[in-house]
Amino acid sequence: MSQISRRRLVKGAAWATPVVIASSAIPAYAASQCNPTIAGGGYMNYDWGVVPTNPKTTATTTQSLSISAQISASQLPVGAVITDIRFEYWIQSRDDGITNPDGSSGSHGPGVYDPGNSHASTRTAGTCTTSYSTITGCSYKGTTTPLSSLAARPASSTFTSGTSKAAVTSNWVNHSFAKLNGSTVTAKAWQFQFIGDPKLATAQLTKNATTGCLDLPTLNTPQFYVSYAKVLQSANTERTIYVDRTAYITYTVNGVSKTLTMYQPSKYLCDSSASGGVNRC
Repeated sequence: MSQISRRRLVKGAAWATPVVIASSAIPAYAASQCNPTIAGGGYMNYDWGVVPTNPKTTATTTQSLSISAQISASQLPVGAVITDIRFEYWIQSRDDGITNPDGSSGSHGPGVYDPGNSHASTRTAGTCTTSYSTITGCSYKGTTTPLSSLAARPASSTFTSGTSKAAVTSNWVNHSFAKLNGSTVTAKAWQFQFIGDPKLATAQLTKNATTGCLDLPTLNTPQFYVSYAKVLQSANTERTIYVDRTAYITYTVNGVSKTLTMYQPSKYLCDSSASGGVNRC
């Protein structure tokens, strides 16, 4: 059987239009002077490995996932103290329980195996394992494997030091993905979060000479990377992944708390189902 051996690299949108959601009112003086906003975005790449010419193939390949993110904010009121900063991914799970086109068990796709799955390079007894909704470990710090600091977007100390961590925080749960066309779709999913140290983030705030408000410069997370060995090759119709990405910054000022949220709507990330293997991202 002939096969096309080529890498499938897909890229998530780097930035989204800032969206601000307030959890509560803020002091009148702060509201009149400052208009807090959050910006940033998530980067996601998925390499599908060998692309089969026969969708019923039982041949395997190696696939890989890498994710990272950026967060910034502007016009926070003077005196603001950041109490939470994080970037959250929801990623559609790959289900080995489905029946493949050839009648065998094991999944060609869609979706991505969680980092504690037996195919994952990050699965290590006592360090990272999963069994449906049960997660053991799968929490990482700094820039040691599977985390790394990218040359193009060096990781900020806010996301590599202090209380920061990158972790699988939920697994094999029903998640409602809000699609770009306004509809929703529910699928099993796993959650991964880059959680920053709020004290280190607060220390990064600088006063804007023009507005008098506080700005948070762009803070990069490390990159999280996992490879999946001996995965069934994925045909065109199976190479799709739903993904949601959300950035959060919560701060307090004069005892009042406010949360800024930036949401990147879900779409079929890595959808090559109708384009002959050319991923639309």
